[in-house]
Amino acid sequence: LFSVCCSLLFRTLRMAISGTLYGDPNGFRAKKIITAAEFANKKIKIETLDKMNRNWAYPPSELLFVTNEGNQLFDCNSIACYLANPFHGSGGGDQFHDSEVLQWINMADSKILAPILSWVIPCLSAESYNNGYVNEAKAESLDAMGWLNEQLLSKTFLVGERISVVDIILACNVLPAYQHVGLPFSCFIFIVFDERVRKLYANVTRWFLTIINQPFFKKAIGDVPLCDKPAVFDSKKYEEFVKKSLTVERIAPKDNKDGAKVQSKAKAKQAEAPKKEVEVDVEEKVAESDKKDPFAAFPKGKFDMDGFKRVYSNEDTETKAIPYFWSHFDPDNYSIWFCEYKYPKELEKVFMSCNLITGMFQRLDKLRKNAFASVCLFGEDNNSTISGIWIWRGHQLAFELSEDWQIDYESYSWSKLDPKDEKTKSLVNEYLKWEGNPVSDPAMTMMLSVLPIIAERLSLKKAPETGITRLLDIGSGPTIHMAVVFRDKVDEIYLSDYLEQNCEQLRLWMQDRKPFDWRSVLGYIAQREGQATLSVEAMEVASRSKLRGVFHCDVFKPGVVDWPDYDGLGFDVVSSLFCLEFASNTVDDFTNALTNVVRLVKPGGYLILGGVLGESWCKFGGRLFSSYPLTEAQLFASLRQNGINPTDPTFTYYNHSDIFLVLAQPTH
Repeated sequence: LFSVCCSLLFRTLRMAISGTLYGDPNGFRAKKIITAAEFANKKIKIETLDKMNRNWAYPPSELLFVTNEGNQLFDCNSIACYLANPFHGSGGGDQFHDSEVLQWINMADSKILAPILSWVIPCLSAESYNNGYVNEAKAESLDAMGWLNEQLLSKTFLVGERISVVDIILACNVLPAYQHVGLPFSCFIFIVFDERVRKLYANVTRWFLTIINQPFFKKAIGDVPLCDKPAVFDSKKYEEFVKKSLTVERIAPKDNKDGAKVQSKAKAKQAEAPKKEVEVDVEEKVAESDKKDPFAAFPKGKFDMDGFKRVYSNEDTETKAIPYFWSHFDPDNYSIWFCEYKYPKELEKVFMSCNLITGMFQRLDKLRKNAFASVCLFGEDNNSTISGIWIWRGHQLAFELSEDWQIDYESYSWSKLDPKDEKTKSLVNEYLKWEGNPVSDPAMTMMLSVLPIIAERLSLKKAPETGITRLLDIGSGPTIHMAVVFRDKVDEIYLSDYLEQNCEQLRLWMQDRKPFDWRSVLGYIAQREGQATLSVEAMEVASRSKLRGVFHCDVFKPGVVDWPDYDGLGFDVVSSLFCLEFASNTVDDFTNALTNVVRLVKPGGYLILGGVLGESWCKFGGRLFSSYPLTEAQLFASLRQNGINPTDPTFTYYNHSDIFLVLAQPTH
């Protein structure tokens, strides 16, 4: 069971324009820029080249991007990187990351785009056909695909563990080979990567489909129908192409004189054609549509939606945001709704379901000023549900106010809630806190959902020569979940914490003097293990029987744990959850602490590392903890420095809403 929660915090201000793109918006290079802008949630203005300032030099690429400060870029990849900056800086592990980015961008154009276009364009009958050139381009393209297929065998994305602008650039470069397109002079043209070729390069195809099915990609490019059968050069279509003088962005062989003549003729004829004036400027259309506020007919009321969002974003949810909401909510002019996805059986992969939610939020951007939502995904792959609470101005279903808002809402059932009902208050509070009975927050939900899966996986290795017998948990706090999850999987469990009061609470529990009520947590773990009828008492007894002690620890000290009589043999499993980034002030602190922890893992043993990314604080078990805002790149760089390769087949990585969990075997 994974719990992934998405909060829709509607912004008040309109998105600022990041610059103006001059060029043909339908050209594939321009599409690359538009897609990068969508990915980065940046807004750009698009104009034809004839709208350029006459004092500017004509761009060699037939594309020009002008920033708000008047700076100019003409290379499509440079523009894409400007809009969706993939670089992390020049320090530490980030320097390698930046070099990887440059490597892939150069590879995408020089080794992949060039031969693909030299193969595709003649097959489209948009260039004279030279069999020798086309066969050479085909061979180069397939060689590049074979190499790329090997690279993607152990990668989900090209750089790092998330989509970046590098994936966008390469996906747009291979798009001409995959896509089934139509041209004005014929019905449909099928390009070169048919189903047979796609199966040959299954890893590339898997990666490509992942990228093109992202909501931001679809918004920029639309749906991408795949090639059914390869296109073949047709001399009649080529003659018709020349007559119609279409200009095609391409890379032509230097000594292909016929192709060069066609390109020159097409451009000359285009220059002679009268310039068509754009009837309505894109920005004017946006401004005009913004003036038509669907909520204008409703009273503004007394509820300060922006004020609530500020409190919800910056203050503790339970002690500040929820009291603020109920003391300021205006039931006369605002309403509360509950939504639930109608087709849970169709939900497959968790990440796809997350994209379903975030895609809906993106399409409802204009609701932000007058609405708020907290929508959650509950469950696991092929067994999940989506539901949430919405608050907006007025008392009717908001989506009926505008056709632009009606794309997704019919896939959900909607119920209006009574704000005076205590059940409504309880439900709203749970969705605002991203918690519910029995687990009190998303971080704990994530850990308690995944840890039983990991424990079961490791228990299968329990054999005399390779088995797991000893577990050490570092930074246990006053929590017992590691002892409970592994109670039947290992023979010995050791807990530790830096704070003596936390150690004392664990010792009290060890003696069956219960300082805290753990029943809800244990019951939740039992459900995840498929043992819902198992008694909490039996789970505690089994856990205590394996517990060998509670010790003081300091992750910055060699050896970490203060042992009275440590044998030095190491541990089969060393776990540390929400500890290292909370103890660290810098990324070097984190790396050094990780080094000390990894040294306690015996050869062939396992590290379980969990935490939160990009946060200066995190809520776990109902409490707030300060944290170093670790990035994913820094996490993976620290792991590499400690003998853990994220591309290794044994490496397992979970990341939901920047709460991460790693299972790895360090190489000593």
